[in-house]
Amino acid sequence: MKYYVPKSLEDALTALSTGEYLPYAGGTDINSAGIRDRDLLFIGKLPELREICYDGQYIRIGAAVTYAEVEKNRLIPGIMKTAIRKVAGPALRNVGTFGGNLANGSGKADSALVDIVLDAKLLIRSSGRERILDVCSFYHGRKQVDLQPDELICEILIPKRDYQENYYYDKISTRSSIAISNISVAAVWSIENNIIKELAIGIGSALEYPMRCTDIEKLLLGKSLEEVEKERDALLTEYVAELDMPLDRTAVKYRKQVCYRLLNYLLYEEFTPIRFDGL
Repeated sequence: MKYYVPKSLEDALTALSTGEYLPYAGGTDINSAGIRDRDLLFIGKLPELREICYDGQYIRIGAAVTYAEVEKNRLIPGIMKTAIRKVAGPALRNVGTFGGNLANGSGKADSALVDIVLDAKLLIRSSGRERILDVCSFYHGRKQVDLQPDELICEILIPKRDYQENYYYDKISTRSSIAISNISVAAVWSIENNIIKELAIGIGSALEYPMRCTDIEKLLLGKSLEEVEKERDALLTEYVAELDMPLDRTAVKYRKQVCYRLLNYLLYEEFTPIRFDGL
């Protein structure tokens, strides 16, 4: 096994172009099957991958920035900070990175689910070229991502929008933290004059990769809160029943029940008209 520490991002991309190295930063998945015998390229200290900034359009998060650093940064949307606080424990959050959480292709990646509902994009580079890809298009299946061996995720780009201040994130797992989620739900929205104007909902761990609930979004957008309250149960029952979970996912019936409960809680708590009893 070889181990190489590049001096710059360009140096790292040149090393990746040989096809010999596996890049890593936090290293929390290094002992996974099929990885431990690979030649390693350590990118965790490259300055180009360690910045968080706002360019007027996107909040740009370097791929080697850790969960703990993101949680403390004032630029980061509240929903992402909420999700991070439920990721593992402090020790892992101090080393686990945003790029790594995406690149490992897990359907249970907490930050990836939030990236999807925030319409985040990825800046992906290789030696001599770069491309920008929507996070929701990055996943092709379990552990299958749109990333070539000579490519590196360099930045996560999150559009900055006012309605991100309204958000919901929750997950069900064996413990409140330091646990992989069984099911997670994330959402951001805006409401004007009791009408839903903007909405993004995502589910994690139900399928082989995090997904947007575009069918529910289309049904809810433009509806009044009174209409949502009246139609909530029927809408969610039909949606969850038709959710096509892979047969190899454990406890499909249980996962569907949890999906229903989390989505129902979201709509009940956040989209129910305020009542003024006694006034």
